[in-house]
Amino acid sequence: MDRTVTVRGTGRLSLKPDTIEASINLNSRHKEYSEAMRLASARANALAEALLALGFEKDELKTGFLNVHTEYEGCHDERGNYRQVFVGYACGQSMTLRFPFDTERLSRVLAAMSACDSEPELNIAFTVRDRGSATDALLESAAKDAEHRARVLAKALGAELGRIMAVDHGVQNPVFYSPTRVNASAKMTFGEEAACMDMGVSPENIELTENASFIWELR
Repeated sequence: MDRTVTVRGTGRLSLKPDTIEASINLNSRHKEYSEAMRLASARANALAEALLALGFEKDELKTGFLNVHTEYEGCHDERGNYRQVFVGYACGQSMTLRFPFDTERLSRVLAAMSACDSEPELNIAFTVRDRGSATDALLESAAKDAEHRARVLAKALGAELGRIMAVDHGVQNPVFYSPTRVNASAKMTFGEEAACMDMGVSPENIELTENASFIWELR
């Protein structure tokens, strides 16, 4: 029976964010369906116009989802019985805007959001554009780490590494986001947030790890 050694390698990579990702949520409510949809459309258009004024292209604002549902609230009637009463329609929209890392531009985006009538809720994240190259580098790092460990083990056993018998990578989903986030509510002004951006934001690096298992023949 051939002798083998199985080693798990870990790839590590630290990346400086180069992309800003703004997740924008818009909410509209009205008792009449047609009016709820009109409000939703008006808020989406106001948001798009505010971004166009900053030099963004129309297709840079991507729609994630559009959800329309009925809303009810609980109350008690004159006999004290609890019941659900229809109050109207709610329309929720999620949009995403990505652009190269630039805190001055982000400051202008926040100020524009504050001035428009859309009342957006914002979640600002920091990520990287080229995830494919990062994934390749992670796998290379994992392979080198595994080979180093395997050679140390082989030497300790008085053997040499032969050919690779098998590789198991499995399903992995690296998180390409910095832990640094900026959140802003629709019910606040963004003046303070924008001032912070003008002073400069330096988000933490994105720390990635990925694992892979290798089986080598021992000679």
